[in-house]
Amino acid sequence: MPIIDICAAVQSEAINIVEAYTPDLIDLFPFRRQLRARISLMSGWLGFVMDFKGGSGILQIDQLNTQEREDLSKAAEAKITGTHQDLIETIGSSYFGFERFTYLGPWDGQKLSWPHVGRHLADWMNSYLLPEVLRRNKSRVLRAVPLPPIYNFNDVTKALWILECEQSSQQGTAFYLEGIGLVTCEHVLGSNTMAFQVDSIHQRRPVKIIAKNKDLDLAILQVDGSINGELRKGTADKLSQMDHIAYSATQIIV
Repeated sequence: MPIIDICAAVQSEAINIVEAYTPDLIDLFPFRRQLRARISLMSGWLGFVMDFKGGSGILQIDQLNTQEREDLSKAAEAKITGTHQDLIETIGSSYFGFERFTYLGPWDGQKLSWPHVGRHLADWMNSYLLPEVLRRNKSRVLRAVPLPPIYNFNDVTKALWILECEQSSQQGTAFYLEGIGLVTCEHVLGSNTMAFQVDSIHQRRPVKIIAKNKDLDLAILQVDGSINGELRKGTADKLSQMDHIAYSATQIIV
């Protein structure tokens, strides 16, 4: 393979890896950007620095600059067949990043060790790219979903009631809605339903049915005595797709 085609082949392999394992995230990887590469072939080794920056554009190839050539030459003396981590420790982390990949490896008989390149490429993608891609994807998802509301569960708990009819062995739950009364399901009502709260199970109160609808399976009840907790009524006009709701037992609290 001509030296000028090596960086393009590495870029193509990186794209193939992403499309094989995380095709839905391909747009978050830098490989679609313009590739600007610097590459040099020395005695027995080949090194290159690939930068993925800016918008799309044709591949630009140049020689390693003086500092890059000096750093990679020193690394080649000790770590020419080393791992990706060996190379980082030898030439420094500035040669690597979300938009930069640097490689150093053997060049023997006009041949490059593609298994060696592949290991370096995979380690770089797992170390520098994948964590950042997952972070960006999470941020993208969170922007599309509204933040969940913060509920005061203490207030919600105070408004919850238990309904029980010993004669018909029926039991259900209800919540007290401001200006309405106890809201529950019609099917949980028995012939002599009593209401009580979890923190006062021995204080059972008789209920009076204000309204009920068997088809909708809804009922509104009234209980005697003081009410220590109630929920405020909202409006469905303000609801939109993807809004959060709180679900409690058989009732839905908006």
